[in-house]
Amino acid sequence: WRPSFVRTDAVPTSTDWIELVGFVLVFVLAFGTPALDAAGQPNAPFQQAIEATTGGGLCLWRRQLGFEGAGCGLTRGFVQLGHGQLVPALRLNPLTPAIFAWCLWHTAEVASFVLFRRRLRHGIPSVWVWRGYGAFFFGFAILAVYRLVLGLTGP
Repeated sequence: WRPSFVRTDAVPTSTDWIELVGFVLVFVLAFGTPALDAAGQPNAPFQQAIEATTGGGLCLWRRQLGFEGAGCGLTRGFVQLGHGQLVPALRLNPLTPAIFAWCLWHTAEVASFVLFRRRLRHGIPSVWVWRGYGAFFFGFAILAVYRLVLGLTGP
């Protein structure tokens, strides 16, 4: 496995720029949001305003059903990883480090294309890439079922 840059004649579109800005913004918010709120709990960008507006946070699943879904904790986990706190991020959502790493890689891919007109190739065979995506999907499914059972049966 050896990453490489490949020159391309393709021209970045406005969609490529928007994607780059969006991913960079995710990391700016992750690194720029304080790790803990005033009560000492894991924080998320604009968490207090969102909770006041929605009556319970970003997760529709948690607001409607009262327990966490598979994606709950990812935003707060990103902030924790942005501050180097691996264990709290894993407690919030065990898939956070893998998704954080994928987002870092994808940001590098998009940035290399938009800024330098080079494709960043990871060199991993396609079959293994798709197996990795399958593992992410399987991980989310297992986490969803686990949290559903836990939510329905109680703590």
